[in-house]
Amino acid sequence: MNVLHVLNYAWPYIDGYTTRSIGLTTAQRRHLDGVTVNVAVSPYAPLAQSVDERFRTDVWNPEQQIRAVRHRGGEPIAPPSWERAAIGLSPVTAARFEAELESIVRRTGADVVHVHHPHYVAEVALRVAARLGLPAVYELRCFNGNYDLGTGSPYRTLRGRWQNALEFALARDASAVVTISDGLADRLRREGVDDENLFVVRNSVDTTRFTAAGAPAPWQERLAAHREKGDDTFLPLHVGYATTFERMENLDAAVRAAEIAHATLRERGIELTLTLAGGGRDWPRIAARVEASAAREHIRLPGHVSYADMPEFYRSLDLFLVPRGAHVVAMDTTPLKPLEALASGLPLLVTDLPAMRELLAAREDVRFCATDAPSMA
Repeated sequence: MNVLHVLNYAWPYIDGYTTRSIGLTTAQRRHLDGVTVNVAVSPYAPLAQSVDERFRTDVWNPEQQIRAVRHRGGEPIAPPSWERAAIGLSPVTAARFEAELESIVRRTGADVVHVHHPHYVAEVALRVAARLGLPAVYELRCFNGNYDLGTGSPYRTLRGRWQNALEFALARDASAVVTISDGLADRLRREGVDDENLFVVRNSVDTTRFTAAGAPAPWQERLAAHREKGDDTFLPLHVGYATTFERMENLDAAVRAAEIAHATLRERGIELTLTLAGGGRDWPRIAARVEASAAREHIRLPGHVSYADMPEFYRSLDLFLVPRGAHVVAMDTTPLKPLEALASGLPLLVTDLPAMRELLAAREDVRFCATDAPSMA
């Protein structure tokens, strides 16, 4: 069987969307005999900000993806500036994409088209699959419209609802729908997606890359040994998080929590350091907040960490913090980073949101807290 994955963006971009794509295509090639996997990439602007050209695998590299993009004079043709794909207004790019994608489907001999959100990528892929008589899987890892909801802006609220409505309509038409959490699946059911066609395929982690091998002894053991020796130096405690800097990540509260906890822990002979790795639209605001902090020497913003170096990043920590706020998009969308941290042997402190409970409630090495800074501290 030949599976063609159709993505909004792929290598060299790196975020939760691409990390799951890497895991899914790797697992299909590794574990399903007789399955050929190809990846087609849309001509639309990527909904990602981080680029990581260092990280490559046998299935994740520029040679293993097909760009469904028209060219002129050897250069890819960019979407017209007046198009607004998010609200379904991209007739020129959609027509070009459709022609290129149909050619790719025919050339690769695809038996199944597996398209991943957003809706403007899926609409084209589902139309091509229907015309060629192929089954089509639609995978929704989140509802992109939810990023606009809860902002208080009438325009953004309307835009978010419209985007979600477009997603739901396509999901109802797909041969099968895959999502990543029970919360997202429940929403799709309420919007009329047939339960027989709906499947939850949860996030996972590559345990050949993310392991506890080489990690220091658990911090509590080091604390006990430190106190038994009567050592009067400060014992380091390194807390960290890696993410795309967005408002939903609630990084203000993480910084404030570090300020509160740093003062308290010093009284107990413990020196707290907080590392917030990554970049994104909210980075300048958080950087200014850290610069103004009395604990700025103990809060690190190293910027983007290559995915190739993430196992080492986890091994450098004593505790992994997930401070996500109660934003609409965070309620049902389960993250990937906590699973990588757990596989690396780290205990977790996470905010008490439905998605976090669904993903982590059964774990003994996870503690939950409210989204405010004092609770986190």
